[in-house]
Amino acid sequence: SERRTRALRDLAAQTSKAKSVSEALCLSTQTLAQYNLDLPFTLLYTLEPHGDQARLIDANGLQPDTVASLSTVHSGSELQTLWPLDAVVRSGSPVQIDDLSQQIGPAGPYPETPNAALALPIITPGADRPVAVLIAGVSARLRMTEAYRDFYDLLAASVTTAVANGRAYDDERRRAKALAELDRAKTTF
Repeated sequence: SERRTRALRDLAAQTSKAKSVSEALCLSTQTLAQYNLDLPFTLLYTLEPHGDQARLIDANGLQPDTVASLSTVHSGSELQTLWPLDAVVRSGSPVQIDDLSQQIGPAGPYPETPNAALALPIITPGADRPVAVLIAGVSARLRMTEAYRDFYDLLAASVTTAVANGRAYDDERRRAKALAELDRAKTTF
């Protein structure tokens, strides 16, 4: 419990430095990689705003370019991947994935392979669909208690806050650039 609290604190501290959405997402997975006793693997997929494609931003704890860590997933292609990205996007709710141990291969710090994961939507305020989906493995040595499940919800909330802050920073930078261009145009005219 103390370790999970530290993970949440470090996640908030590290992602507060993000100056863009992509930086917030990358800092999230880099920070979570340090807590592999509770999170044996993590993947973070960003979703196209109106498209049908999810792109892997970063992954920890899994072999790269396997069915468990595809770099690109197209909508409706869940037969190619283990992760129910379409279901998470449609429902906007977390989805638990069970019976993974035979499908993902070695993952995490323990000899036992994790058997479950949660697919968590990252939905910024005012959005009608997720901007990203966080896939977080469940430790093979921890039972999915209510407190452990709450930890995953808090992870998603923390990543969502980081993404919203990164987006606000991006928007402010764009507004400042547009105002500077307008000022230059007025000066030139």
